Amino acid sequence: MTSVAGPSAIASGAEFDRKGPWIGMLSVTLDTPAKHYGTCDLCRKETESITKHHLYPRAAAAASGLSFTPEQEKSIAMMCWPCHCIVHRLLRAPVLARFYHSIDTLKTHSGIKAWLKWSQSLSTQHLRSLMISRPDALIKPPKTYKSTPKIQRALDEIWLQNNDTFPKLEPTSKKRTRAWALGRHMKKTFPATLGGGVGKPQLEAAMKTRVEYGEWLE
Repeated sequence: MTSVAGPSAIASGAEFDRKGPWIGMLSVTLDTPAKHYGTCDLCRKETESITKHHLYPRAAAAASGLSFTPEQEKSIAMMCWPCHCIVHRLLRAPVLARFYHSIDTLKTHSGIKAWLKWSQSLSTQHLRSLMISRPDALIKPPKTYKSTPKIQRALDEIWLQNNDTFPKLEPTSKKRTRAWALGRHMKKTFPATLGGGVGKPQLEAAMKTRVEYGEWLE
């Protein structure tokens, strides 16, 4: 099952649709490849694309001042992709971890209340039709990713150090990619852990496990 910590499959430079903020948010968000049936814990609608929402976001686990128990780190809620995207669009990971780590507390947030009211008469399938189609070729992870756990921890740390983003890195030539530039930066930042280098397949596999990293990579 697809496990995502939050969308930021948000297209860069996109403007919200004049019809309303929700359509604007959905229209610049990549759809999910998840193919599992279930009921969304937030909107209570049935969906063929249920996803896991970590109630204590893993990206916030290493943040200063936050300490989660093993049980908290494993706590999840099942959400349809539109709800999952809106939750992470409105609330940053540290805020979710501190104040909105249950379905009940999420429903007290004014933005979430407004979203649920607006979307209640719309099917999940319709809401997903407003999102950007995501070809399967773009979401298949590489076959080899032995170093993913170490790379994932390094990515999380860099993400937190840069206030929920990655540093502005650009490749040195047209033959290089942003992923290549990020890999070099990671190796320099964590020489002891990643001294052997960061392979492109392993890095891309790690990036695909966090939807909020996807926009930067793509």
